[in-house]
Amino acid sequence: MGSLASRLAVSAALIVLATMFSAVFLPSASAAPVTAASAAPVTAATAHLARPASWSTDWADSSFCASNDVPYMGTTYNGVAACGDPYVNADSNMQGPIYYNSVELDSYGFQCVELAARYFYYVTGQTPPLGNGDAYAYNIGAEYGYNVYPAGYYGVTSTFQSSLTPGQIISMWSSSDETGHVAVVTAVNVTNGNGTITVMDENASASGTDTITVSGGTMSYEGIYPDFQWTTNLPSPQPPSAQPGIVASNNDGQMGVQLENFPLGTSYFFCHAGSGYPTGGTITNHGSFDVTSADQSWASGLCSGSGNNWIGIQATDGNSYYSNQVTLGTPPTISTARLPSAAAFEHYRASLQASAGTGGYTWSLVAGALPAGLKLSSAGTIQGTPKKAGHFSFTVTVTDSAPLSASATLSLTVAPFSVESSHLSPGVAGKSYRARLAARGGAAPLHWKVTSGRLPSGLRLARSGLISGKPAKRGTYRFTVKVTDAAGHSATRKLTITVR
Repeated sequence: MGSLASRLAVSAALIVLATMFSAVFLPSASAAPVTAASAAPVTAATAHLARPASWSTDWADSSFCASNDVPYMGTTYNGVAACGDPYVNADSNMQGPIYYNSVELDSYGFQCVELAARYFYYVTGQTPPLGNGDAYAYNIGAEYGYNVYPAGYYGVTSTFQSSLTPGQIISMWSSSDETGHVAVVTAVNVTNGNGTITVMDENASASGTDTITVSGGTMSYEGIYPDFQWTTNLPSPQPPSAQPGIVASNNDGQMGVQLENFPLGTSYFFCHAGSGYPTGGTITNHGSFDVTSADQSWASGLCSGSGNNWIGIQATDGNSYYSNQVTLGTPPTISTARLPSAAAFEHYRASLQASAGTGGYTWSLVAGALPAGLKLSSAGTIQGTPKKAGHFSFTVTVTDSAPLSASATLSLTVAPFSVESSHLSPGVAGKSYRARLAARGGAAPLHWKVTSGRLPSGLRLARSGLISGKPAKRGTYRFTVKVTDAAGHSATRKLTITVR
């Protein structure tokens, strides 16, 4: 791509003077417009990716693991903790998608991919790829341009190379496990082709730590995986409280920016869009401003547009710092505020509705639980047969194709299976009578019968719930009916018919 300075010289039409930025930042008479001469070139050597200080506790074992109701596995590396049960209790790992900051880390639960994704997100600020462990390192390289060894899709080797260093992500594959495994390398102790490589992973050992052995230059993991592929240039994070950082967010379609521990003085900003994070992409806006507070922030107005965006700032310490990537644009809105009530054992279907955003909505359940027997599809349909009465609250998220998302907490009341008919019309002796009993809930067909008392002489109750005939005698008749559904659930009610 060349240096940023050369790209700016070619794209002179994009130059924005500091005076255009005065409505967003504090005015500064000393702030000079960015030119090829004044803007220090952005190079990989000076590129610092976002690792906000606020993330440090979010990922700790005492918070992230506990907040997902899984144990801490005893290992933390570069601020990322291994969570979840080992294989001996694998069923509890399959609790569905795992999210952090609305970013999906794994579709199934605390599996090996979840940890690799969380580590990648933590050290780069980039949304991690999803997929199986065997090709996870390849996906990182293919989607974000990081170097991978060996190169190529399913490029694998069993031979140890010096490019395998701590802080990298390593994928593993074997013919007996085609979905593979993935882990984070935490230590390399190999001399003359012999030694060990320590990795942090989930679903491996109770400690969250395992070992790849190297013998005669050949690697092997637990005697299962003989083939490996790994990243070679993921950044090594520094303690977040000790370095400057930039946190970007979507603020009503424009970029909100929060600086952390930032050097003071005149700095230069560059709005990036597209691909090529962190130093590439298209420069959509740039200019100069004064950093007057180490934790300066602004709400919007600097970078705007649509799609994938991030901001780079050349600071007075000579380094260039980059925010995390955010998708700008108008997020969707969940328009469903109330759900129709349901009845126990009766089929239920309701569709969630959203508006705005870019369309292509995908729905997910992110908190709480639906009534047993109901499921939410990715298309936003809640359906099934509720098995229990009660009041249920849950939170759903809709994500558009940008992807931007919105969440809402909804509630659903499930009424018990019951006889709804409470008052029957009176009859006249010798005249035809007809009344149909009704129930709430239950799986069709429903069958009715009288279990105590009696109907007026001349009337009968059909299995379908129809009372019909000609009552023969005046009087008040009290009786109890019972309705049973196709699954054997039943409900009863006392009723009365008066014959005049």
